[in-house]
Amino acid sequence: MELLDQLKEYGVDVDTGVARFVGKQDLYVKFLGKFLQDTSFEGMKNSIEQKQYPEAFEYAHSLKGVCGNLSLSPVTEQVSELTEILRNKETLSDSEQQKVQELLDAMTKSYGDVVQILKQHLA
Repeated sequence: MELLDQLKEYGVDVDTGVARFVGKQDLYVKFLGKFLQDTSFEGMKNSIEQKQYPEAFEYAHSLKGVCGNLSLSPVTEQVSELTEILRNKETLSDSEQQKVQELLDAMTKSYGDVVQILKQHLA
């Protein structure tokens, strides 16, 4: 399946993702389509921009779970690190803010790339 091959090339652990859906590629692809409707990334990004870190944590944690379940490795690694920085924080130090921005910039690219691949095949 071209979609899954393209995701693999990008670094998505498609085999683990499909295995999580009891080996059913069609079910995995169906849930990849649902990923396109998830609003966690935008919510997280907006919350970070507004320095609402507890809310940003909730969005990041949700996105981490969704990406983890779908084995979207490039995004999962970045959002996992971001989640840990935001955990139990009302404010961030300058160095934490810098790291959050670096991760957000990297995630914007990797998330956007995954969404673009999915939209090419599913939209």
